[in-house]
Amino acid sequence: MVEIGTTQVRLPNFHQDLNSKLTKSNMNIKVRVTANSKTPSVVMIDESNYRVRVNAPAIEGIANRRLIEILAGHFQIPKSKIRILKGAMGRDKVLEIGK
Repeated sequence: MVEIGTTQVRLPNFHQDLNSKLTKSNMNIKVRVTANSKTPSVVMIDESNYRVRVNAPAIEGIANRRLIEILAGHFQIPKSKIRILKGAMGRDKVLEIGK
């Protein structure tokens, strides 16, 4: 709940929605990655599309490993539950988030 003046507004809890979806099955998300960023960040475009800035170079899978670390921290799940299904060599990827 967030108070705006005298009104309380309930903000959606995206992590709660994610956890409810993960109890049923694995979830696939689309990610556009920007490598060599100064600061890492995760921006949710919609329920299954994300834009992630990675502070690692796109050389020999370093950015992919850092992407998984950043998303694991964002979703508060172990790194072993995230894997790249498509786009390991490009900036547009499809990732599977396991339960």
